Amino acid sequence: MQFGSNPYSRRSGIPGGSMMLFLIILNAALFLLVPYGSEAMMYLAMLSGVETLAEPWRFLTAVFLHGSFSHVFFNMFGLFIFGQLIADRMGGRKLLWLFLVSGIAGNLLWYIIAMAGGQAGVLVGASGAVMGVIAASAMLMPNIEMLILFIPFPVKLKVLAIVYFALDVAGEVLSSSPVAFTAHIGGFLAGVFFIRIFAKDLIEWDPVSALFGKKKKVTVIPFPEDKGEFSRNNEIFRILEKLSRSGINSLTEEELRILRQEHDKMTKNNGR
Repeated sequence: MQFGSNPYSRRSGIPGGSMMLFLIILNAALFLLVPYGSEAMMYLAMLSGVETLAEPWRFLTAVFLHGSFSHVFFNMFGLFIFGQLIADRMGGRKLLWLFLVSGIAGNLLWYIIAMAGGQAGVLVGASGAVMGVIAASAMLMPNIEMLILFIPFPVKLKVLAIVYFALDVAGEVLSSSPVAFTAHIGGFLAGVFFIRIFAKDLIEWDPVSALFGKKKKVTVIPFPEDKGEFSRNNEIFRILEKLSRSGINSLTEEELRILRQEHDKMTKNNGR
């Protein structure tokens, strides 16, 4: 997989928003065309038996199938809510690969665990792919505040992503629910590593570094007065670009100090 080198430019291919809508429409259409329990569904769904190894297309096709209206609705609702946060920044091609890699990885982890435990089962759904998108959105827009049901206050996206992942881990360990928590976990982890490898220049928060106590290094270019007006304006432009792209919560204390300093300078000059 190869992608463009400039992470902030508009992609010349399919826009991210258009790709997101395409994925939603495709999943909805296949839900109508391939009903759960049909012969076509059983030919395309993930199976926990050894026959799946001889039919590897199932790892992909199962991502686009769903077992009920609520299943496809909530998956596509999640894709829309979280996908729109990063679609324009990633571009259509990266968003598509993120969705596919996360979905396949989720199915693969589910299959490995099911085979190891001798469990029989059928798996369909884009939940793993959506979890990958959630992980990516948290890494690219960590400080965006989200309002969700049953919580009366906004929650930062990175916190929400951690909660979702923790609930899936707890569900896998403690619950007897038929929900494929391992597919969710695999999709989330795949999303994290996809961004770390293929979109590392876009990362604002890295859960892997945070987990192991390594903070992402933020390089702030100092601009003492003797560097001249050009260097000063260049740094201010960089900060303003980051502000417009990721919001004020993405700025470091040093960057906020620089903006306040510039604001005070402009105020004094205008008051003369």
